Amino acid sequence: MTVSKTGSGTVKINKKDYNGPISMMEKSKVDIEIIPDSNSVIESVDINGEARVLSNNERYTETIGSIEADTRIN
Repeated sequence: MTVSKTGSGTVKINKKDYNGPISMMEKSKVDIEIIPDSNSVIESVDINGEARVLSNNERYTETIGSIEADTRIN
C-alpha cells in the first residue's frame, strides 16, 4: 500500500501513522484515516484512481474490506 499526500496532516493505516510503503497480506482488511493539521482541509481522496466523496473535509475514514492488489491512496 502506498500513500501520496500534499499539504500537512496525518494518514493512518490500521491506526498507525503512515511513513512509507507497507506490505499487506492479500484479502486483509484495511482501515484508512486522514486527518489534516489545524487550519487545513482535505481537498480530495482517491483510491486506485477512484475518487471518493468527501462528506467532511476535516477528517476522512474508510475501511477496505479486502485488499486484492497493490493499493494506492492519493
